[in-house]
Amino acid sequence: MPRQNVFQTGFGPPAGNVPRATVRNEAGGKAYEYTPRALATQLAMTSVFRKSFYIEGDVQVTNFLNAIDAVGDLEFIAKLAIYARHKGKMKDAPVAILARMFKLEKDTLGAALGDDTSIAEHIFPFVVDATNMLQKFVMMVRPSRAGQRIPEGQQMMSRLTERRSLGTRMKRVITNRLLSWDPAYVASRKGGNRPSLGDIVKLVHPRPATDEQRALFGYLIDKEPGPETYLYTALPQSIRQLLAFLADPENKPLPERMDIFQYIGQMPEVPAKWFELAQKMSWTQLIKSLNTLGRHKAFEVADAEAWAATKLAERAAILKSRVFPTQMLAAYRAIQPAESRHGWYQPTERKPDAWNPSAMLKGALATALDISVENAPQLPGRSLIGIDCSGSMTFSITGDDGSGDASAVRVVDCAAVFGAALMRQNPDSVVVPYDGQIHPLRWLPSDPCLSLADKIADIGGGATHTQLVFQKANELTNPPDNIIVLSDSEAWVGQGRYGSASMESLARLKQRKPDVKVVCWNLQATPSTQLTGPGVLNIGGWSDALWDVVANFLTSGTVDEVVAAEDVDVWVREVEAIDLNPEALTEFAKACRR
Repeated sequence: MPRQNVFQTGFGPPAGNVPRATVRNEAGGKAYEYTPRALATQLAMTSVFRKSFYIEGDVQVTNFLNAIDAVGDLEFIAKLAIYARHKGKMKDAPVAILARMFKLEKDTLGAALGDDTSIAEHIFPFVVDATNMLQKFVMMVRPSRAGQRIPEGQQMMSRLTERRSLGTRMKRVITNRLLSWDPAYVASRKGGNRPSLGDIVKLVHPRPATDEQRALFGYLIDKEPGPETYLYTALPQSIRQLLAFLADPENKPLPERMDIFQYIGQMPEVPAKWFELAQKMSWTQLIKSLNTLGRHKAFEVADAEAWAATKLAERAAILKSRVFPTQMLAAYRAIQPAESRHGWYQPTERKPDAWNPSAMLKGALATALDISVENAPQLPGRSLIGIDCSGSMTFSITGDDGSGDASAVRVVDCAAVFGAALMRQNPDSVVVPYDGQIHPLRWLPSDPCLSLADKIADIGGGATHTQLVFQKANELTNPPDNIIVLSDSEAWVGQGRYGSASMESLARLKQRKPDVKVVCWNLQATPSTQLTGPGVLNIGGWSDALWDVVANFLTSGTVDEVVAAEDVDVWVREVEAIDLNPEALTEFAKACRR
């Protein structure tokens, strides 16, 4: 009897109701398009507008702006800018959305706007919530200046927002934001460039209404005090103290309200003063400033290292700050880049004169990272954690535009520390490090988180075969309740017949475990996904706050209940739930800071 499948063409209905793949990803593998809102959310939480392994900076900008335009709903776009800034802790993407909103409003409403406050103006103070965000915004919307180096992606953004000047409405918004801040705060942020606050003042030409405002603007543009300019006594007291200190740094005390970060470049080369500055810092400020303090020999002062090591490993401060292991890894990598850097990407070499921290400080940071694991969530049920260790994951997490300031944290480092923290908090988890094959991982719950993350990150460096994670889940006698895949969503090994290979393996797993939930965590600005459908959460970015989204999804009931609620795009629903009322936005921002 002839075989019945001899004449099959392969174009029949997808096996097991697996949806057909709709696109090819950048690596050539079968993948699925996001819905317009889901794509905009993904890119808003992952785009840094600098070269990644697969996508150039200008292509990221084009993908990003096309995704924002495709949404077509200004209210949702406004909510997305708020979400990306406060929940995602993003900097470039929120102001890029804001800049695009001004153009979209002008195109759709035009003269009808008049003097009324638009949505973009309404959310402006909630997105531009610090002077550095104002500087980024102006950098994106104004033309590039001759001889001034602006990152490639942001040059492209300036061209695609199609502005030749700031315009009357935008100048008004920027001026109002400058005047809304405490003058002492604005004056303390005089540093910085591309552009500086002084450059912004020259661009918008604000009209001072008081002597204090006149003194502030004069100080920002480097005018000397005098009868024709401004009164020295009208400057904020903290700025007068700073100027007195800089005139005689060895004998004058540090200003009481000295801005730790912005004026750090004006400090004298006196180690004792740098150590005094360190002692004024909070725990979070100390973590962020370790490299700067070390380069200026603050820890060469007697007992300084012991003091810093004690403060860094202070358990109560770490738990109170709710700092996650990813932030601690970034602090550790800033002073001690990873030694093993397999893969395609080779970052800028460490400078010969860079500060070489002592073993005491490195040990304190490693201890702090271990303590911060307690801030990671405990997941319901048994979890299988797939960690992509392929070659494309060895790129810098923030991308690289050739300027030499790429983050020392690689994408694989971020995935590894996420996985290590989950392993420590959920000891019954099954961990699957993979590239083109699954790599065995021997570990104990007592292993230090840093060494565990390093062990994971040093695995592999080859192809990307995400299907292996789901094949492993199918091999287990007791299938997991949850599967979390930390990847760049660029799988290309293993092609499914109809859909992606991962989706077809997940369909087979669901025949055994219908209620299995999958989190596909994308750590790069990839415009497609390997998995879709009910019971799948597609999420992106590297903000610690996203663990709340994951935990809520995994505890939100059965897959049938999720489908009944038509809540497949769980992440999009979070964005849509934001209330644009000013009081509600203030509360949302406060909640994200806790």
